[in-house]
Amino acid sequence: MSQKTAMHNAGEPGKVPEELQKILENEAENYKDQVQAYVDVCEILSKPGWQIADIVDYIHMLVRSVNLDVLSIVITDPSDKKKFLPVASRGFKSSPSAQVVSCWLPAISEEGTILWDELLEAAFDKKNRLAKWIAREGLNFVGYVPLHDNKKIYGFLLVAVASDKKAPSALASPLLELCGGRIGLVLESRRSIGSLPEKAAQTVKLVQDHLAMLTSYLEVLKISARINPEEVVSTADKCLKTIAESKKMIDLFADQVISTAVEKKD
Repeated sequence: MSQKTAMHNAGEPGKVPEELQKILENEAENYKDQVQAYVDVCEILSKPGWQIADIVDYIHMLVRSVNLDVLSIVITDPSDKKKFLPVASRGFKSSPSAQVVSCWLPAISEEGTILWDELLEAAFDKKNRLAKWIAREGLNFVGYVPLHDNKKIYGFLLVAVASDKKAPSALASPLLELCGGRIGLVLESRRSIGSLPEKAAQTVKLVQDHLAMLTSYLEVLKISARINPEEVVSTADKCLKTIAESKKMIDLFADQVISTAVEKKD
């Protein structure tokens, strides 16, 4: 005996229900705003000589755009390899104290970089001051974003949700990881002044990789657009075009740098 399934008020075939349409419209707009917040961070990071105080508010705007609330920027001190630079924080009821920051100090290596496993060990310790502070702040979805150049980690972003009523955006991890990579590249460049074209070639290669990653995320955004596709797809196309142009220039620069390095070796 066959069984039939019926739907009440199913609506027109192929037509998105009005409530779902509104949800999808809002989500598409949110994704666009999140990507734009990342682009804004990239612009400030591209300016020479920035300090933590110059970038913290821009990064906090990115953090908030991906449905997180709080931010701390923690970077190792190049002049004292067992310490951190002053921590910049936004959004906390009470920013991490010196005692809380000290919980991360064992993660600093002899050369002044972050040992990620040691950092996570401190992060997951339920009995230290860090854990107690997180509990007092009522933080959820606590995350650590490495500031790295694909080889060394120079610090991290501490991010979290300050309530139990929301969750991070699907783009939170990819956009913040890209942001951490951009910051890490700048830190690596500043700390290795004097290294010659080989180092520049490595840096260019890393930037190429990051552009490729951003391209893939934007492609996902473009493909996933179901509602108001003209605006979303148009925005994605503009970003992709800009990335393609930037990548072309970087490829040319990389060839020039590598050629110079080879000539000097010969």
